[in-house]
Amino acid sequence: MVKNSLFGQWRLAVGLLVAIFVSQAVIAAVTVPAGTSFLVRTSQELSTSNVSAGHRFTARLEADLVADGQVVAARGSTVYGIVTQAKKSRRASGKASLSFTLTDIMINNQMKPIVTTEVAGESANTAGKTAGTAARSAAIGGLIDGSSGAKTGAKVGLGVSLLTRGNSASIPAGSLLDFRLMQPFSG
Repeated sequence: MVKNSLFGQWRLAVGLLVAIFVSQAVIAAVTVPAGTSFLVRTSQELSTSNVSAGHRFTARLEADLVADGQVVAARGSTVYGIVTQAKKSRRASGKASLSFTLTDIMINNQMKPIVTTEVAGESANTAGKTAGTAARSAAIGGLIDGSSGAKTGAKVGLGVSLLTRGNSASIPAGSLLDFRLMQPFSG
């Protein structure tokens, strides 16, 4: 009889602790406001020669995503995106173009939908030179001032290391890309 009574009290105490923990987790949900800017690093190459509109891709957060002083998504969290346009250039003329946006972010093993700005790039005869400058600026900025320097450096020129190879445009794996939230989301 005493054992059953103690076991019942123990179950009640555990139940209360779980209820408190769950209520704290619900209260701790933070809204990340629209306009929040963040950097991601691509996980694979995106090229007009091997992707088309609708292609899904992944990237990783380059730094913690913070709102109201709380980390909503830790550095290295997976983000998911979709190619919105991938157009090859023609042989004699035309420009290759590549556009994409982010659609989801993984937080605590849950997919959270996000709406971000679209990153777009277009090749031209001088695009390789311009993109090379942007990529070198990002690398130099990163060496000087870490990720904030890389962010500033990457904004020079195209803002992404868009390279041309023949009649295609590509974003190499490991490229830093700057996105901005278009709508708020709760983490």
